[in-house]
Amino acid sequence: MHRLTAIRLCAYVATKRDWYPHNEPWEKVTRAVETALSDALHDKLRAKYIDRIAATFSRHLRDSSSGRALSSITAGRNLVIEGHQVGQLHGFGFTLDANLTHEARHLAQKAGRRAVMRHLPTRVQEIENSEDAAFLINVSAATLHWRGEIIARLARGSALLKPEIRLISGELEEQILKERILSRLKRSLHAHLRHHLAPLYHMVEALAPFPEKRALAHLLEEHAGIIPTSALSHGLATALRRDQPVKGLVAGTRALFLRDMLRPKAASLRYMLVALHHGWDLQGWDYQRVSVRRAEGAVAQGVEVGFLPSGTVLIRIDIAEKWIARLTRATRVKDAALPVGMVEALGVKSSDIPAILKSWRFAFRNGHALAPDHYGPPSPLILRRRRAMKPLRGRARPQHIEDGDPTGPFAALRHWRKT
Repeated sequence: MHRLTAIRLCAYVATKRDWYPHNEPWEKVTRAVETALSDALHDKLRAKYIDRIAATFSRHLRDSSSGRALSSITAGRNLVIEGHQVGQLHGFGFTLDANLTHEARHLAQKAGRRAVMRHLPTRVQEIENSEDAAFLINVSAATLHWRGEIIARLARGSALLKPEIRLISGELEEQILKERILSRLKRSLHAHLRHHLAPLYHMVEALAPFPEKRALAHLLEEHAGIIPTSALSHGLATALRRDQPVKGLVAGTRALFLRDMLRPKAASLRYMLVALHHGWDLQGWDYQRVSVRRAEGAVAQGVEVGFLPSGTVLIRIDIAEKWIARLTRATRVKDAALPVGMVEALGVKSSDIPAILKSWRFAFRNGHALAPDHYGPPSPLILRRRRAMKPLRGRARPQHIEDGDPTGPFAALRHWRKT
């Protein structure tokens, strides 16, 4: 320090041209010497500080009686041991500070593990006492967060609405602590699903008391509110189209669904559950849009995630069912032109309409431009009238068989009918 003070004094004098006429060479020399002394002082102080950290950790690790070094976790999740910051806590583990040298990292790792393991029971108690609002679900990564920290991941479970929780244990080794955390996370996950998928749970609870509707309640719970018609029996699908049991349940031609399950928040959470259950990719869906372009494997995922495969695009199921019903009414009696505004409402291109109508099983005649000697707008696309299905010809009609034998299989029934 004395050398640095002296050279700084010389550097100050060398900058005064009025004091010394040939000061420029000395100014450069004194500046170079001052820089060298400052770097040397910095290296010595750094080495002394690092040696102090290494000595502190080595002493506590070597002596088992003094192994309980003073440690704390700050509000910023920094791990401090004997006044030295060694890393940052993440969930139930920690990462070492990047400023530690190679010599100090090994000792800091061991001391940090001991300190974290002593603080884990307190951390587990904080998790158990936390409100449900402290837990969040990242639907794009299928992870559970507590106060902004990732503590668990979601995986396929026994049912679509019951995903498995896999704890990111880190330094947590005691099984009883793991079970306590898993129990709290299960309660929080169930509360989160009931809050954001409330229409689905209310629908299932409303249908459960009626024996004739329990099958529907089971299907709604199994498919999380959107059931493809392929999963419905013919009698159940027909009865639902004729008489919807609960308000909000839509029985369409392609799927049976709850409208509220197509809202962005519920749709994103539902897709995460469906993707985990079927092993699909969690990325690639925009729930704010009415239609999306088909991607690799999107045909199989369409109805399950609330989009109906329609030609070259996938259209949200409620919008698709609305337009299918409208086109069916328009073509019930006669041919009809394509409704105005259909292209904009579906969010597609005009060139996509023929493929969409074909996938919806509507017969149509494409429009064409007029001849050169004619004037006016081109002829529009015309939807053909939907014809009723004719009964199959050649089918044998059931015949009434008379059985007069008193010992025949229908003798008892005939006797009961007469009485």
